[in-house]
Amino acid sequence: MPWCVVKKCVSNNDKQSDKISTFKVPNDQDLREKWRVAIGVNILRSSHRVCELHFEEHLVIKDYIHRTKDGHIIAQVPLKHHHLKAGAVPAIFKRNDLLRERSPPKFQKCINDIMLDHCYATKRISECLQNVDRFDISVAKSAERSKDDIDSRMQEETSCNVISSIKTETTDCDKDAAQKKGVLEENPQDICKVEAENNFNYAIDVDSSCPLTTNKIECSRVVDDSISKSEERRDNVTCEKPVQTHNNAVNGIRINSTQFCINVTFNFSTPCKLLKCSGNNTVENDVEIKLPKPWGLQKSVIGKEEVLIFTYVVESTDSGIQTHIFEKSVLIKSSREIIYEVFSRKVNVSESKLPKILNDFKILPEILKKFKDFKICKGVPDTIPNFFQTSVSRTVTGMDIRHKDCSLLSYNCEKCRSCKVYSTSIARSLKQSKQKKEVIRVSSSKNATEQCKIKALRNKIKRQQEHRRRLKFKLSLLTDAIADR
Repeated sequence: MPWCVVKKCVSNNDKQSDKISTFKVPNDQDLREKWRVAIGVNILRSSHRVCELHFEEHLVIKDYIHRTKDGHIIAQVPLKHHHLKAGAVPAIFKRNDLLRERSPPKFQKCINDIMLDHCYATKRISECLQNVDRFDISVAKSAERSKDDIDSRMQEETSCNVISSIKTETTDCDKDAAQKKGVLEENPQDICKVEAENNFNYAIDVDSSCPLTTNKIECSRVVDDSISKSEERRDNVTCEKPVQTHNNAVNGIRINSTQFCINVTFNFSTPCKLLKCSGNNTVENDVEIKLPKPWGLQKSVIGKEEVLIFTYVVESTDSGIQTHIFEKSVLIKSSREIIYEVFSRKVNVSESKLPKILNDFKILPEILKKFKDFKICKGVPDTIPNFFQTSVSRTVTGMDIRHKDCSLLSYNCEKCRSCKVYSTSIARSLKQSKQKKEVIRVSSSKNATEQCKIKALRNKIKRQQEHRRRLKFKLSLLTDAIADR
């Protein structure tokens, strides 16, 4: 049987799977999408199949039925391979609904046969309760008690009160209640400490009218308050862990340049998330960073917002005049947004995986070094005809000619993709323009002798072309044979 595409289908491992029919995935895209959603797979190919166990019985045609015009059945023959009704969608995917219930394993049968009847234990409980009037449960003192232990003990006490059905003498209960009530009125805190620190003695039968129950509940509340206070003291212990609160976060940055004596302090509007807390619960308000040598630093105001500008200057000669150009620059706003520019034009750095938001100040030198190492597109060649000028645009520097869709950054090559494609098309068009020559073609002639000469020339040209093709084919075979050796 073909394999069913449904995961963990029982028919794939069943010995009688040959008797189970499978159905192809429908060619209709809408119906196939319904099958894919119902089965829960990402892709359904035309070669996949689904067994009949996942369809309802009224959707599967198991018999061939021939009827008359009146609707009477003439013949009914079981089909060897079942069919599906139009528009059927699989809807059964539970293990219990797929196949018959499997018989339990042999070791489970042995365990069921050996199981003993323990009903005698319930009979003995009633006999024991007749001889018992009252008993106490004592819990030993533990080294460390938490709030959960006390809550569990109080739950055990209430459960014992509900289960107990043994009657006690009212005189003993009144005496014990009066004694404990007097002690609680004199010194209630001591009683709470005794309940929290020493052994816990709970009686199973507690009368609802006895005032001892209310005192125990009040005592447990005091113990809970003391435990919560101890937990608060434990939480106040200082630790060296990263601080995620923004109250004492880093808002400023101090930058020192190693090349020049420049010291700039800049404040951000949003705090940084990655900080460290010292043992004295003090947080540094600013971070000191050293810049790499080729980069310059300037603090400016754009509109109403302060901006840090990191510039990388290079020298170039334009028509014999030496000039300085801001080749690359990085702008950091007070909102920690980073803008990368090449020749004073904003560039997209999504492929380079450079961060667009400055979350950690320590990675700033690495960002500048990585951005400096990126190559700049060289543009298209200068030897361009006049009709190509509509598709290109000059940069601000006027040094190179670039395509209008130039990305200005080339990570692996000397040119970006758009400039590279455009330069190849220009080179191809220039090459074709040089090869064009005026050719006078003579197709026919009125003179018979000249017509015969024209035909002879055409046949000669064809023979030469075929000879060249044969030579090229032999050369390719020879080069392949040499390469194999």
